[in-house]
Amino acid sequence: MTHRRTWIKCSLAIVLLWATAGAAMAWLSSFEVTPGSIVEGIRDKPIQSVPQTQRAGAVDDLAQRFNRLNVTQRRNPELMQEVRGQFESMTLEEQRAFIRQVMPVGVEPMIRAVLALPPKSRKRLVNRVMGDLGDDRAAAFRAMLGEEGVDQFVVQWLESFLNVDNPQMQFEMLPMIEQMMFRLQSGGRVDRDGRDE
Repeated sequence: MTHRRTWIKCSLAIVLLWATAGAAMAWLSSFEVTPGSIVEGIRDKPIQSVPQTQRAGAVDDLAQRFNRLNVTQRRNPELMQEVRGQFESMTLEEQRAFIRQVMPVGVEPMIRAVLALPPKSRKRLVNRVMGDLGDDRAAAFRAMLGEEGVDQFVVQWLESFLNVDNPQMQFEMLPMIEQMMFRLQSGGRVDRDGRDE
């Protein structure tokens, strides 16, 4: 009888432990940042509705939440549409602050390295990045400019990125820059001879 009571108590303790762990995990996952939670936050309290004295904090908060997403999540079409709307409603200084916070670390050296690649290697990298993006804009871009034109345009765009203070252009380039950095930092690099490594 005592042995049976011990087993029942142990079983109840294990069930209680698992229930507590499950509740804790559910509670913690409610704090997880997802594209949907950012979209919901934007719709609940758009930056335009924030008092001027609190806008810098709202811009910082949006940038911090956006930075917690991975590269794929950041390209969510609904998210990008909402973030673009918020970005366009920001002042020039707010746009600059947002871009400074969301642009990947090391973007300028990466751009300089891409620009220094031989044309064949750079073209291969640009084509792979455009293929990775796989959205309608990349296809339209290719159709409009052709294969050679895409590389030349991207070179001009990257040079402008380094030399012109244009947060709007930098925001539009963000997905391409992120994918280029991801490709270069992961195993999918392109060497100086234009071959995949």
